[in-house]
Amino acid sequence: MGLRLRKSIKLAPGVRINISKSGISTTIGKRGASVNVGKNGTYANLGIPGTGISVREKLSGSKANGHFVKNASSIDNISSLETSTSLPEEPAVSLTLSEWFWGILGMIVWYGGIILACWFFFKWLLF
Repeated sequence: MGLRLRKSIKLAPGVRINISKSGISTTIGKRGASVNVGKNGTYANLGIPGTGISVREKLSGSKANGHFVKNASSIDNISSLETSTSLPEEPAVSLTLSEWFWGILGMIVWYGGIILACWFFFKWLLF
């Protein structure tokens, strides 16, 4: 288990500067809904205060460790790359009724949770 240390400095209501050993980031928002901008990208945080239930979604920025861009100069022989105009064959997948049921139920719960969280967020934001 890793130990994380962080110092948070309040600049204004809803605006904080976070300082840790890995760098500096800025958090904008109130308790329960915020956006964090740092060197690892921009994250949206949404949670129910006091429950420990929260979700964190990456909005933009580099991928993990910044290794998502391949340097073009590292490709030795571009002419050896194969170009194909045919589409790959789709694998034959057959799902059971139980797999369909749990898959659809999971999607309903997932998207229902997102819709509910957005509803609470906008209700909190506007009222």
